[in-house]
Amino acid sequence: EVPVIVTEEQLIVKVVNSSSAAAVTVSGIAAGTTTPTTLSAGFLINDGLIAASAHVGIVPGQTYQINFADGKVVAAEAVHAADAPVAILKLKEVVAGITPLVLVTEGASVGQTVIAIGTTGEAPSVAVGIISGTTKDGTTGIAKMRTSAANIENIGAVLLNVQGKVVGL
Repeated sequence: EVPVIVTEEQLIVKVVNSSSAAAVTVSGIAAGTTTPTTLSAGFLINDGLIAASAHVGIVPGQTYQINFADGKVVAAEAVHAADAPVAILKLKEVVAGITPLVLVTEGASVGQTVIAIGTTGEAPSVAVGIISGTTKDGTTGIAKMRTSAANIENIGAVLLNVQGKVVGL
């Protein structure tokens, strides 16, 4: 029997390769314009639903454009967002062949390695770092994370642990 040593770098590459297809951007068309504007990052949680950061004012009942990393664009209706940190959008058509991401049921820990995956439409935007702190919102009880895995291209992106499970947005 020969032991197999797996490095953190190998785990990160595996997570990026297996998860980036499920990372999306949410776009909308502002009043008085015709060009979609990127509003938020998000991820596929099952064949018909997207979870996205709601800090940008995603409004229930409104239709948005979901942009997948492979270039596929699908319309989706926001079904939950009002004053919530996470918006849920229902795709207007089923997207086959993309594995949804799995949410971690336990909170993330300070010092834990995280991988931020965003999508720019051409290729995933990836940053690796650690969770440097957490705080709980006094009103909602929702935990907020600070992480070094951020850059201008992936702020609000899906945060995954080295097992490829979602720990936050």
